[in-house]
Amino acid sequence: MLPNLKSETKLPLINGDRFDALLRQVDPNAVLDEDVRRALMKEADQFIEEVLTKACQLTKHRRGSTLEAKDVLTVLDRCYNIHLPGKTNIFTVAKSRSNDPKPKLMQSKIKKL
Repeated sequence: MLPNLKSETKLPLINGDRFDALLRQVDPNAVLDEDVRRALMKEADQFIEEVLTKACQLTKHRRGSTLEAKDVLTVLDRCYNIHLPGKTNIFTVAKSRSNDPKPKLMQSKIKKL
C-alpha cells in the first residue's frame, strides 16, 4: 500500500552532505552563503515532495499499489517538462513521434516521384 505522505514530522529529503556533493558535481569551486544553501535545500525538498505527492496520486489513479519509476517520469514530463536522459517515458515517445516532421516530408517526396 502507498503511505500517506501528509505526515506531521517533516524530515529533510536531501541532507547537507548530499547537497554539497551535488553542488561539487556542478562546480567544484562553488561557495555558497549559508542562507543561500539553506534556501536551495528547502526548495529542493519542496520540489521532491511535490513530485512524489503527484507521482503517488498518479499511482493511485492507475489503481497501482506500488510507486514505479514510470509514475515519477510521467510527473516530471507532464508537470515540469523535465526529461531524463536515458529514461524513456511512454508520453515522451508518443509526443516525439507525433511532432516528427520526417514522415510528412517523406510522404511529400514520395508523391513527387
